[in-house]
Amino acid sequence: TIEKRWGRCLLNFYEDIEDDERIFPEGELRSKNTIKRVIWLMNDFLAFLHDEYPYRYPPLELDPISKSQFRTLEEKRGVKKRGHIIPKHWNKILKEIKDDTFLNIIQLCYEFGLRRNEALGLSLDNSFYNGNLFINRQLQSISRNNGQKNFKFPKNKETRRIPYSASINGLTEKDVVNIVAKHKSISGDQLTKKWRILMNKLGYHYDIHDTRHSAIRNFFIVHD
Repeated sequence: TIEKRWGRCLLNFYEDIEDDERIFPEGELRSKNTIKRVIWLMNDFLAFLHDEYPYRYPPLELDPISKSQFRTLEEKRGVKKRGHIIPKHWNKILKEIKDDTFLNIIQLCYEFGLRRNEALGLSLDNSFYNGNLFINRQLQSISRNNGQKNFKFPKNKETRRIPYSASINGLTEKDVVNIVAKHKSISGDQLTKKWRILMNKLGYHYDIHDTRHSAIRNFFIVHD
């Protein structure tokens, strides 16, 4: 179908793609997140067309790429396996981010195993419940027009409560509140860019998501 053909062109590693079909230059493989963003924008546009002209455009939602195709893309791009941040490296990273009002939120990824956008979805009126850190949403986007935040369910639509005792360095509710209160609004992509700049400065090769894996590893080491 046209939908699946479009997906193959987005992936850009199939040999049967014609030059006039190419979305990206030959040989360039974009990340899974970039491709998902393109698909999301297209679906958002299709939804707009249907809302504006419901009798001309039927409701459509494209899902052109399978999970196995995305796995193949990551293999071809040589996406590294997730690792963990060793403690002495984290101590240096922490010195750099604890007073940075954009990057400080990453502390909570390392301490409680939050995903990037889950941390960005925290707020003072929606994130604390009966002595636990409450995760029931993640940041989806920030409007360029008015800065309004848009949220969606966490991955797998799972709502969870994380006790403060899970923090590897003993962060309290007051510590977490202070971090969230000081944090300035920023999108996930912007946060990742700032993180990469910091990693280049320090000479490290960690991804933000490595903080989540570090938290999980630290928890099992401490409770083994």
